[in-house]
Amino acid sequence: MKSVERCPMADLPNSLRAQLDSHSFFGSTGFTTLWESIGGTAVCWMLVDGESIIAALTGVEFRRRPLTRFQAMPDGCYARLYATTTVRDERVKYGQELMSAIGRAGYARVYVADYFHDLALDSDPSIQQHETLVVDISAPGWLPPDAKLRSEIRKAEREGVVVSAFSVPAQFDGFMRLMAKTERRHGRRPKYTRDFFLKLAELAAIDSRVKWLHVEHDGSPVVSHIYFVDRTMALNWQIYLAKEFSHLKANQYLMYTATRSLAASGVTHLNLGATPPDAENLRSYKEKWGGVAYTYPMVARKSWLGRCL
Repeated sequence: MKSVERCPMADLPNSLRAQLDSHSFFGSTGFTTLWESIGGTAVCWMLVDGESIIAALTGVEFRRRPLTRFQAMPDGCYARLYATTTVRDERVKYGQELMSAIGRAGYARVYVADYFHDLALDSDPSIQQHETLVVDISAPGWLPPDAKLRSEIRKAEREGVVVSAFSVPAQFDGFMRLMAKTERRHGRRPKYTRDFFLKLAELAAIDSRVKWLHVEHDGSPVVSHIYFVDRTMALNWQIYLAKEFSHLKANQYLMYTATRSLAASGVTHLNLGATPPDAENLRSYKEKWGGVAYTYPMVARKSWLGRCL
């Protein structure tokens, strides 16, 4: 007889940990527990049949009394369903059973972003359709279609821009200043802590699906990009940029360099992330890279308490 259980990530059986880690990045234990550095609780909802775990969905709980919200996954990232079957109808059924249990769990708010359409959520009444721009980078020798971008990439090469893997000992303090400066320019307080980025750097050191690339000029940080790779899709998750070095065109060069490296590793699509509705210039910039609109469903459920607060 099947049942659904909630399990803290720390208590997962090692066999399931291994399955989750190899199945996908967004559902992996390392990525899910990363969010504990900013107050989250990493959990796994498991569908159990007898003594066998036949499906699982990882996510993060955030508590702020009297609210607890569940996110899979936080901050522009996505849910991944793990299942022991490859039969589509069975996977859909397993996903529905897990989502039903999550809906009954008493969360004030539930957000599940089904970018990969693992969960067949389109008929759910709490669905919101979200959009991102995605670039097909699978063609040999891919280049951005926009001539000005290609010119800026060549300029960066002439300027001697060098892209390197991010180094904590050499670059972390400068990166933190760059991050804070970027957030101030956008009128925001920094969302992620020093400890979060240190934990992310630790994850990048052991999981090649985190790509953190960095550019400096005369010892000063210029631009930093963070990518998350899930199978053949890479999400350009964060960009931090010093505007005073914009003449170097390092941001454009880093994106191009990252894209070629990702393509060489088997990535076929670069996800440029969601664009705010009023950010027409940003959307236009992403389209110049070849970004095409891609829609996916997100469950956004709120209890009566979640709606009131």
